[in-house]
Amino acid sequence: MNSFVRRIEETDVTETVIGSRPQADGGTAQAPMLFEAADFSVRTGQTPILERVTLSIRKGEVLGIVGESGAGKSTLGKCIARALPRQFTTAGRLDVFGEDIGQMPASRHRALMGDRIAFVPQEPTSALNPVRRIGSLFGEHLTRLGVPKAEQQARMVAALSEVMLPDPEAVLNRYAFQLSGGMNQRIMIAMAFASRPDLVISDEATTALDMITQERTIVTLNDMRARYGCGVLFITHDLRLAGHFCDRVAVLRNGVVVEEGPAAQVLEAPQHPYSQGLKAATPRLDGPPHPLAAPSPKLRIPAQPAPIMAARGLAVRYGDPKSAGGQVEIMRDVDLQVEVAEFVGLIGRSGSGKSTIARILAGLQQPTEGDILLDGRVLGNSASDWQDRIASAQMVFQDPSSALNPRRRVWDIVTQAMVARGERLKSDRRRRAAELLADVGLDERLLDAYPRQMSGGQRQRVNIARALCVMPRLLIADEIVSGLDVSVQAQVIYLLLELRQRHDIALLMVSHDLSVLRQLCDRVVVMDQGAIVEAGPTQQVLDAPQHEATRALIAAAPPDDLSKTWPRGTEWDSNDKTPE
Repeated sequence: MNSFVRRIEETDVTETVIGSRPQADGGTAQAPMLFEAADFSVRTGQTPILERVTLSIRKGEVLGIVGESGAGKSTLGKCIARALPRQFTTAGRLDVFGEDIGQMPASRHRALMGDRIAFVPQEPTSALNPVRRIGSLFGEHLTRLGVPKAEQQARMVAALSEVMLPDPEAVLNRYAFQLSGGMNQRIMIAMAFASRPDLVISDEATTALDMITQERTIVTLNDMRARYGCGVLFITHDLRLAGHFCDRVAVLRNGVVVEEGPAAQVLEAPQHPYSQGLKAATPRLDGPPHPLAAPSPKLRIPAQPAPIMAARGLAVRYGDPKSAGGQVEIMRDVDLQVEVAEFVGLIGRSGSGKSTIARILAGLQQPTEGDILLDGRVLGNSASDWQDRIASAQMVFQDPSSALNPRRRVWDIVTQAMVARGERLKSDRRRRAAELLADVGLDERLLDAYPRQMSGGQRQRVNIARALCVMPRLLIADEIVSGLDVSVQAQVIYLLLELRQRHDIALLMVSHDLSVLRQLCDRVVVMDQGAIVEAGPTQQVLDAPQHEATRALIAAAPPDDLSKTWPRGTEWDSNDKTPE
């Protein structure tokens, strides 16, 4: 356990909340109240989930909620949606637009949801029906809002264009599984704003977005807030983003608001030890890597005649070349390799091909052209080649909700690799599962939990633990820390560094978080429109980028200094590429 996690555990959860709301001296303080929680508590049995929470959002205001996974951040949004499991009980008052949600008739609540109240969920791939096209899903939403059928196509195209989705007409004809996680998230944002809502609940809405799209999304949210006066409940683990976007921030720990106040004050000069720990655990975007919470182990990269895994001449094309539409080229001429104990970061815009490369290396997708090499040997489709690939490389998926079997308990999920090797004894599997949960910072009491009983961040840690069960030589991580708060993020970073130190494990990390890559990776590879456009040592690429796509990604990231203007509010060209 690192020192940051220990410091948090030793802090008294009953301490008085630090900070208070701004006084009614102008601005949003005099605006109409959209949302208010007064001494609001949530429990399951004798376990408190939220404890006497008092918060509010006025018209045009953004309230940020930050804290560790399992702190209760998403529970607040579920209460507004009346989506809590049956065994949960509530106390206190939770108002929207001056009405108590607990006393509101079901018909009234249904009328508000999706119209005056909009949700942008944490896991868009799970929220979008996989057997229906995007146009069908969006059209159904517009029909519910009363938009005439004749106007729906134009409304949908305009909404998707507003969130920077290229070729909106083509997107409307696709299924969610044919799009990247970031593209699906932008679709959810477009659908949320289609009704011009008064209150938006954003639950990690920018987690899966690249830096350019994240900035554009924040510009869109700001524009909607200014134009329509909507309030935003902004749930996030990204402290930099919260500092730049939110008017006020509340820090949740174990369901208790331990600090609240103006965003810059809380995040730049936190008063509570827990808030100070969150700040200390946040990797910086500039400068060399710095200790997050514990001394970084001394790293070593042994000499090796051939990389663990390499891609050579990869190309991916979809469609029938004989059809009227022809083939669509997703990726072309990609060469990539990962050495023993090397940590490689893969960055680029959403839809640039990063996750496609990860799936191909893991054997989950076949390229149209090109080869995959393991220890310098071309892999085929024989049983022995597949066994070698599975033993050498394991993947952590981007969306844990769809990756984890909802009918299996945690101990069963994380040790399925043992069953595949013939190790079926339950006591051995539970013992190994307890070790894996400890490695990723989860309590042993979660061994018998189901995925639905955990927060998004907790599910992601289970996802990581499952991949580590057989201790692969290469870990392929698709947004491995995207849903984690900064304290658990720091813990996972040090876990990976320790695994490299002890076992020479290598990592290919697909990520949008440049600060995490700076902290963790030896080398960075940049993709744009299906091709590798830049590669090199991490600090060199991020401090002195050579390609326009790399410079655009770095420029779009929220700066460490909260006094700097962000988002930039720049105009974007019609090709959805880079800021002018």
